[in-house]
Amino acid sequence: MVKYIFALKIKDSSEKYEYLLDLQPSQENNPEKLLNSEIRQHIRDTLQRQSSCKIDDATLNRILKTWTQDIKEGYRDSSLTLDLPSVMDSQILLINESGNQQIPDLIPPDLSSVEPKIGALPPLIFS
Repeated sequence: MVKYIFALKIKDSSEKYEYLLDLQPSQENNPEKLLNSEIRQHIRDTLQRQSSCKIDDATLNRILKTWTQDIKEGYRDSSLTLDLPSVMDSQILLINESGNQQIPDLIPPDLSSVEPKIGALPPLIFS
């Protein structure tokens, strides 16, 4: 078996996140046949867990296209640098607030103890 490594690098970060794939010599010429929906989902989950970044379908397709092309050309190491949003940023839109939505009663301020400290109060402009 031959080991192929894909490294995902996040823009503005020095870390890289890897996924390893063992291929038989017969699978090296047609790696896209090996990448069924189960393996694609495993690649997505692994890279999302490692990087804490959201990988959508378009990004996953771009990753797999780059990787399969490199495998066909004989490269055992592939890498791609992407600018991905964090998982937290993408999930914040899914928050559904179910708390108390009532506006509290207004309480008028108590002005009985308000006095001028030095001199008199200034004349009101609108009087």
